Amino acid sequence: MIAMPEQFVAGDDYEPDPVFVHSLRETVVIISLFLFFMFWTVCVSFYLGHESTYVQANVEELALVWGMPSWVFYGVFLPWLVVNLVSVWFCFGFMKDDELDDPDQPSDESLPEDGR
Repeated sequence: MIAMPEQFVAGDDYEPDPVFVHSLRETVVIISLFLFFMFWTVCVSFYLGHESTYVQANVEELALVWGMPSWVFYGVFLPWLVVNLVSVWFCFGFMKDDELDDPDQPSDESLPEDGR
């Protein structure tokens, strides 16, 4: 078995970078939202738009919502509208703006006034 160098082994005092923690949390939320809305779209569209529902002799009996077949409204339009609202909330309310400064690099404030 190959032993890892000491510098790569996390000890008791290991604390992950806050930028990594925030990005991991945001990734989990994005993937969860994607899977939820994909599941919603596929299931609702299949259930409401099943072929036997729309093979009718009388087209006037077709269930419409705002001029769209009900499966299009509930399976495509509604999740699209909701995911756009959730995306706006996610971007402006949930995401964190992290500083990406390297602690080993001098900041602009530590430079002399003449910029050299």
